[in-house]
Amino acid sequence: MQLIKVKDTRMHKVTTVPQQLGKFVHVSTEVPVAEGKLVLINTGEQACGNFWLNHDGKTFSIHSTDEGDRLYKALLKSILISETEKIEVGDCAYNLMTKRYGRVLRIMQNGDITIDNGQYEDTSSPNNFAKVLALPEHFSQQHIQMIVDGQLKDGDKVLVECEQHEEWAGTGSGIGQPTSITFIKLNSSNHITLHKIE
Repeated sequence: MQLIKVKDTRMHKVTTVPQQLGKFVHVSTEVPVAEGKLVLINTGEQACGNFWLNHDGKTFSIHSTDEGDRLYKALLKSILISETEKIEVGDCAYNLMTKRYGRVLRIMQNGDITIDNGQYEDTSSPNNFAKVLALPEHFSQQHIQMIVDGQLKDGDKVLVECEQHEEWAGTGSGIGQPTSITFIKLNSSNHITLHKIE
């Protein structure tokens, strides 16, 4: 599992209500977050039904109220992109023009970015790309249900929790200075934690 590194973060206040000795207590903490934008990608495949999640947990369909659309729905994939993060080789990037995403293979001297989107190499101007903060497999069943219920929509901005790791950069003498690096936080199920922007 490759961790997704981010630099553009801020602190966000989160309030939880755990029960202690039969009483509910409000506990506030601050967590690092990055701002992301939800993108729903049409896979070009179809499925029947109001809500359908395939066996890999990565695609789903949303039932339309349009009579002509009642039987077959397009399968969608959800990703989270950043409109501010700098893209580096090895990152996953989303091409805003072709609506495909993949691993960044190279960044050319003129700034053009090449990704492998699974079907072919996709090269374009850096202005056409956004860094991917979360892939389809990082969305939980609860996130998918929120999308299907209309609580989360294509283009919605959200906050995604991050976590900081210390990395030690060695020097010639073997003594280094710790550097703090921030990554998108994934829970034990490999899922992200989202918060609404208030």
